Amino acid sequence: MIRIGIIGLGAVGQIAHLASFKAVAGCDVVAVADLRPGLCDLVCRHYGVTKAYGTHHALLNDPEVDAVAVVVRRPATGPIVLDALAASKHVLCEKPMAHTAEQGRRLVDAAAAACRHLAVGFMKRYDPGVWAFTKTLSRLRQGCTLGRMLHVRTYSFAGNDGLVRGGFLMTDEERPDGLDLWPVAPSWVPASQAGDYASFLNVHSHMINLVNHLFGSLPTIVLAQRHRYANGLTAIVQWDDMDGVMEFGESKSNDWHEGIEVVFERGRLTLNLPMPLRPMAIGEVTLVTETETRRLAADGADWAFRAQAQGFVRAVKGGDAPLTTGAGSIEDLVFMEQLWSKGT
Repeated sequence: MIRIGIIGLGAVGQIAHLASFKAVAGCDVVAVADLRPGLCDLVCRHYGVTKAYGTHHALLNDPEVDAVAVVVRRPATGPIVLDALAASKHVLCEKPMAHTAEQGRRLVDAAAAACRHLAVGFMKRYDPGVWAFTKTLSRLRQGCTLGRMLHVRTYSFAGNDGLVRGGFLMTDEERPDGLDLWPVAPSWVPASQAGDYASFLNVHSHMINLVNHLFGSLPTIVLAQRHRYANGLTAIVQWDDMDGVMEFGESKSNDWHEGIEVVFERGRLTLNLPMPLRPMAIGEVTLVTETETRRLAADGADWAFRAQAQGFVRAVKGGDAPLTTGAGSIEDLVFMEQLWSKGT
């Protein structure tokens, strides 16, 4: 059994990570840590966890913990990941693992020195709909049945994330200070824009990572325009063999509008992604040809967060590396910095 510790017991820590690991065979959640003692006790009783710690340092000193999931405020993620790797724990941390490529390289170097896995929580790679889209896209590109790929459009407009209010445990304790925090933007970003940079990266790093995964590389940014609405940016991009546009934004509606559309000479393939925190929701894939419009079935129906937990446990047991490694995420952070610096 792989023995897991959860560091950070907010809504995402409970619903997406603690509950997911509890549902995975071959592992056991043996400890949790949070700065709020009342919340620790409440969560332990509800989920049947025997050990609660008031700091991540105390949890990392527990020899019975093999690996940890780090789900804390984003500026605190990097320092805690470094502490976990120094304690020889395998790590799955929420995205983004860092706010700059330089910070990210520190984490990757520490994981290599410790000979431990560093996985990043880009769970959308584990979505069954994404798997179906990936397989179909590969087949279409190799067989050229719809002709040449002409254009890629990605869109990411965050809205209702699907989180059920009251579907997780919470107390009225204030979240105390006491954590080391890293800067939330590169030094060249004006202080007045650092919060916007961090918010954009937190919301849209998923799409940047997914594009890298699906197309084998991130594109060259030809032009980027930042907009006046929250997290708004549009980029014209280019790969060697195709052009594209990446659209980012945020709305206050009840919708979560995120997906990818690939236009071929004789058809198109689309991926519509679900609300990220809606349990068991998976991506929808549609193929449009000259003769039909068809919804493609996804293999399996497991929730992306649960599949991610399974993949992490397999990696810790000595299987294949996680789909979302820290080393692979460096490219995302570099792209993000380029995107922001080119945006006008």
